[in-house]
Amino acid sequence: MNKNNKYINIFGDNYSTIDPDKSDTDYKKSLVEHLEAYGHMGYRYRHVETVSEGKDVQGYREDTGILDMFEVKGTCEDKPLIHTYGSELMEAIRNPNNFWFSVIKKTNGICQVPIFFTIDYWLKLFPLQPVSVKGTLDIRGLTQEMIDDGYIPHTNRRTTTLIATKEMIVENQELRDKQLDRQQQESYSVYQNKFFK
Repeated sequence: MNKNNKYINIFGDNYSTIDPDKSDTDYKKSLVEHLEAYGHMGYRYRHVETVSEGKDVQGYREDTGILDMFEVKGTCEDKPLIHTYGSELMEAIRNPNNFWFSVIKKTNGICQVPIFFTIDYWLKLFPLQPVSVKGTLDIRGLTQEMIDDGYIPHTNRRTTTLIATKEMIVENQELRDKQLDRQQQESYSVYQNKFFK
């Protein structure tokens, strides 16, 4: 089996998803150490720690006690496939002045200096993906007859898991089409914004 999984995005670029540190543990530790030693944007931090739920690392500014948050995206690749979850995006949108996406590359087993992006820059980098559904399906012992008789395998889900309906998918597609029409009418192109100039 070829473990060098490659994917092609909507722009036709090839991306690899291979990284032995799937939970970003080394990258998070590296960011904590960087913030403790050097700070960020002129701020020094105290009580920097690894957390979860929409952010990976947080720290309090020494001068004001304001909480800053960081979402870590670690990679061993020069051109990685980066996935940003809705909870991460919402945390960044709610806290635009206190939230950064931090990309850290590991070279020869050593984490490099992180680079930071605000939510505004982050959204200019990546396209919004169409709605999809995903999950696991235990097919052991499952037959077509069972499916035809209405048997749906039980899956344990969090209470925060939203179960899709056909109406939700249609509504999402209509909103997407409306936004695409507006974007085209405004002659907007991601290549015209100042970030890429």
